[in-house]
Amino acid sequence: FVRSRAASALGGIKSDAAVPGLIKLLENQDSDVRSRAISALVAIKSDAAVPELIKLLENQDSDVHFRVASALVTIKSDTAVPGLIKLMEHQNYFLRRSAEYALVTIKSDAAVPGLIKLLEHEDSDMRRSAAYALGVIKSDAAVTELIKLLADQNYFVRRSAVYALGEIKSDAAAKGLIRILDNEEFDMRRSAADALIKIRSDVAVPGLIKLLENEDSDMRRSAADALIKIRSDVAVTGLIKLIKDGEFDVYSRVAYALGKIKSDTAIPELMKLLENQDYGVRESAAYALIK
Repeated sequence: FVRSRAASALGGIKSDAAVPGLIKLLENQDSDVRSRAISALVAIKSDAAVPELIKLLENQDSDVHFRVASALVTIKSDTAVPGLIKLMEHQNYFLRRSAEYALVTIKSDAAVPGLIKLLEHEDSDMRRSAAYALGVIKSDAAVTELIKLLADQNYFVRRSAVYALGEIKSDAAAKGLIRILDNEEFDMRRSAADALIKIRSDVAVPGLIKLLENEDSDMRRSAADALIKIRSDVAVTGLIKLIKDGEFDVYSRVAYALGKIKSDTAIPELMKLLENQDYGVRESAAYALIK
């Protein structure tokens, strides 16, 4: 009881001078004392506490894992990153999850090299976790290795790689995702499409135009909305071609997209389409011009 009160009092002081005493209390056999010491160190937010907190993560108590991970998140120190990366490879599943939770919440660029290295780990769960963490951190440095994971044998690793590339939102990421639009797995195609829609880059335009012909109406709608948000002249030529060559049910989304983009580049071609023999083409072109 006395030690618990002492830990709380030291936390109230919020002074680095209290850190050595609190670190010593982390080794106490009483779980309440350890818990109060962790809370006090969080209140102080001292980098000096980080190495000892990471050591405490190796405790077998899963509740301790969560409390320590939460403490490291609150302290938000790059000092914690090397130790957390190391714990991502620990055999204990809950410990790995605690380390992942801390890394993705801290969002430190210092974690990127270590996480990229884990993308090549033999354990698929570690590759998945590393890919997810890199997506949360949003590091361009990871794009090349994440694109490689799009061909990983493990489905969940591939999904995490697609998620990460969509979060990073770089032109290089878009190029990698476009390749997945022809993937034989529907879920992968859908995930890649959603990621491209998030990226909203000119590089994504060819892939998004292709999606306007997709059999899934929700995907066609999402692609059209993404093209509208990109508002790129790069999209206009492809969209006009789609009115000429596409199916009737594609016309309305394409015309809507062209109307919203409002590019003068589209006007000459749309004027020509007003004389097209297909009523649907003429109507779609007229709608786009009016808008």
